[in-house]
Amino acid sequence: MSPSNTESVIIQRSEPLLNADADVGAAGSGSVTLAKDVTLSFGHGRLSWATANGSETGFNTADVLGCSVKDGPPRIILHAAPRSRGGCFGVKPPGRMHVDKVLICTTFEQATSTKAALDKLLGTSAETDAGCGPRKPWLVLINPFGGGGKASHVWAELEKLLEPLGLVYDITHTTHAGHAAELAAELMLGAYEGVMSVSGDGLVFEFVNGLMSRPDGAAAAAATPLFPVPGGSANGLFRSICDKANEKDDLLGAAIILAKGQPMRLDLWEYFRPDPALLTGAGGSAAAGAAAPAAAATAPAAAVDGSGSGGSASSTQAGLPKMLARENSRYGGPRSLGSTGSTGPSFAANEPVGWSFLSFAWGLVSDVDIESEVLRSLGSLRFTLWAVWRVLTLRKYSGTLHYLDAADDTWKKLASSAFVGIWACNVPYMSQTDYAAPQAEFDNGVLDVLVLCNSTRFQALDIFLSMEDGSHLGKKGLELLKVKGFRFEPAPRTPSRPGILDIDGELVPFGPIEAKAHPGGLRVMCL
Repeated sequence: MSPSNTESVIIQRSEPLLNADADVGAAGSGSVTLAKDVTLSFGHGRLSWATANGSETGFNTADVLGCSVKDGPPRIILHAAPRSRGGCFGVKPPGRMHVDKVLICTTFEQATSTKAALDKLLGTSAETDAGCGPRKPWLVLINPFGGGGKASHVWAELEKLLEPLGLVYDITHTTHAGHAAELAAELMLGAYEGVMSVSGDGLVFEFVNGLMSRPDGAAAAAATPLFPVPGGSANGLFRSICDKANEKDDLLGAAIILAKGQPMRLDLWEYFRPDPALLTGAGGSAAAGAAAPAAAATAPAAAVDGSGSGGSASSTQAGLPKMLARENSRYGGPRSLGSTGSTGPSFAANEPVGWSFLSFAWGLVSDVDIESEVLRSLGSLRFTLWAVWRVLTLRKYSGTLHYLDAADDTWKKLASSAFVGIWACNVPYMSQTDYAAPQAEFDNGVLDVLVLCNSTRFQALDIFLSMEDGSHLGKKGLELLKVKGFRFEPAPRTPSRPGILDIDGELVPFGPIEAKAHPGGLRVMCL
């Protein structure tokens, strides 16, 4: 840390700053006179230093990560991340800078007792809030191949920032596709404070699907707070959490959220195969096909307890390994596109496809997600380059979308042979730069569905170039639907290459698919 970010003040009195044995959580304030009539005060959300002439410097307590103690000389160090000036015309929050404030104490005992008092005031005590023993560890999952190999470095940097919090970690480096899902399926509930995934959205996808493969999947997901550390290429969930917390999407923002945040509800979406009898061309009318899923989609989602259609633990466990086996690219191997090579086998009604926290994509968007894997070493730049290429070689697709309109709770139908793409978004950001769904909310049981239909190359390019600031909404060639559920029937482009479907950026088998909301089914750390 540079000297300009470190300040020292000598404490001349021998008593602690605050009485460590006092109920400081209730008191909420304290002060002590320092050298040269400088007063160190805590109260009204501030930790400040005031001189005799009235000038004051200090931190907002919301910006203080914690404190630590060192000897020789005895001192207490306040670790803070105050806001820097700036931002981006009110659109992006100002970033933070890491500042250490050093207070030289008369004795080491004074430093330790002062730290104990401040830990209680800041909520960074190693004890639980109820004082019933040490805090639980965090389970940290690190994909060593994440983000082109940067995940381990990202974790090392974040761990340094989190050091003042006194957290305990159980660290596991994932070794193969599906490893995170296996860990989630066997996770002992209540053993951890929460789970941090250090990679991209794919590792979160694995872990969530592993949780939902359990007989107690719904309870496990609700009891396991998640936090995605940005160690991958896209990091859409992390960017969305930072956006909601009004934090910059960097490691200081992540540290603040982990230090000050609480678990927040996030919708979970269940994707499964529709009843074949309801599909267009299966013998039923289009109207019947559209209306049939209404009852299921509007009804409250059943807990995943081993019973019920579309969410049984046994069926999900059976489908999970096949789905995750395609994700070998995250561990240095080639990514199989086998599911795009044919229309695949016939699917049983309610056969599970996967659980989603981020998005569903088809057409241009899924092509960019999956086909750009050949440029994975370029990180997030791969999406931009491939998007430009795919716009220049624009394809048109055929399909039928039945959706439950959130505005009037009626089922509607959209069919076309000139689709460019469909993108169903659960959160605002699909990557750290794609502000695809500015109106999306975390916990409202609604997907923001972007429909590109009859779009020209120029319109598609304009839409994607405008997505960084969210100004793409309202542009020609793009329609926004607010839906509470949908059933989608994609038509294959060719028998050998029918097209690509992806959930949360992960390839899934091609075929008809239905989405059902589980409102607030997940918990993520947020402010």
